[in-house]
Amino acid sequence: SLVQNSAVLLGTYITFFLAEHVLHVSGVISLVAFGLTLTHVGKPRLKPRVNHFMEEFWELTAYIANTLVFILVGVVIAMNVRLTVSGCVAMLMLFAGVNLIRTVVILLFYPLMKHCGYGVSLRECIILGWGGLRGAVGLVLALMVSYTTDIPEDIRQQVLFFTAGVVTLTLTVNATTIRTLLARLGMSVTPAGKEATGRMVEEQVCEGACRYVDKLSRREQKVTAEEWAVVRGFLPEPTSNAGEGEATGEAVLQQLRLRLLEKEQRLTTRLYEEGTISSRTLRCLTAAIDELTDHDGAAPLDRRKPIADSFRGPLHIRLLRHHRSYVRLLDQRGCGWAANAYDVARGLLVVQRESLRSATEWMESKAFSPEQQASISSLTGEIERLTAFTDEALKRLEEDFPLTFRYARIRRLVRMLLADRRRTLHRLVEQGMLTDGEADRHIRQMDERYAAFSFRQYRSACDK
Repeated sequence: SLVQNSAVLLGTYITFFLAEHVLHVSGVISLVAFGLTLTHVGKPRLKPRVNHFMEEFWELTAYIANTLVFILVGVVIAMNVRLTVSGCVAMLMLFAGVNLIRTVVILLFYPLMKHCGYGVSLRECIILGWGGLRGAVGLVLALMVSYTTDIPEDIRQQVLFFTAGVVTLTLTVNATTIRTLLARLGMSVTPAGKEATGRMVEEQVCEGACRYVDKLSRREQKVTAEEWAVVRGFLPEPTSNAGEGEATGEAVLQQLRLRLLEKEQRLTTRLYEEGTISSRTLRCLTAAIDELTDHDGAAPLDRRKPIADSFRGPLHIRLLRHHRSYVRLLDQRGCGWAANAYDVARGLLVVQRESLRSATEWMESKAFSPEQQASISSLTGEIERLTAFTDEALKRLEEDFPLTFRYARIRRLVRMLLADRRRTLHRLVEQGMLTDGEADRHIRQMDERYAAFSFRQYRSACDK
């Protein structure tokens, strides 16, 4: 973990130096691009434990850096900038102008944004205009300008003062009034579909607590009825059915889709941390989940374009898949795309099995009206269609790439075996039978051996 953090820290300095002194572009903006690229590409390639350590480390580092930036700007302004009435008036006018211009530009592009991508509403455009907060990045750029000697002194002071003033006003005015604006626009009201699903959760919590108290009462025979009355006083209140049926079936369906997607995201991450799925599979499954989440539950669960694209394969396979000799040649050498597609399909089936179990439980819940339950039943249909589509993709892979298919299956079984060994090692560490260092050494040896397992080794073992 320390080595990974040191490499990332060194990469930030190299990126800033190359941007400023070699490419002559903004070093700060280059670091932002570096961070986005590292998160998208580098994070899935690192081990889960390293990712956890890096998240904690960089969260603390970012907090300290943000605090230092604001302190430095305050000190520099106090030492080098003179506050005047005209300057404060100009800063207030600039703050109003920035908000006005941003809102006008967003409204001008509103017709285009309304029909592009996921679409936006007029109320969302107003929030976009008022919620454009400014922070550490703008202050860092202003600090760099203030120490650039090629710029006249008065210009440098004005840039630093106005930037710091706009940042301060957005944090004290925009940020503190955004909640009121959301309420006035009716965007902070809990949707009826979310209230209905919330009643379902409350019902499950109440029933689970009652069952647990009944179990305790059978085990603790010496507790009197009066004492049990005190204990039962801490039970959650029964779920109120007031307002049931107000939410349409479609609204409830959208909320339940979002809950299923959240569950899929957690399960996918856990499968990766356990080593059951690869980093490439994690990226593919996560991309499909994020795309559906951006639709706020309006899109059906079986509409997963990233997964469908991964099953279709690269261009050369799509064009030449009907040529059996070409496909056979790829299979003899080990088709990397087919192996990755197999991993994605198997990981997706594991996740959908859990989603189907949740959808079945919701169908049996008494928190929903019959009309709502009829809409919820379409969830199981979406999951079953996605499962059937995945099964069909697996069959085509096995028919076209039999050798690669078997290699990918063996690789998945090995990964599951290693995941079980990791869980055993972690359990032994918790029991005090192993130290963290000894467990890490075993895990490192396992990872190295799995990384060396290639298609050629699989063919050699099968030939023997």
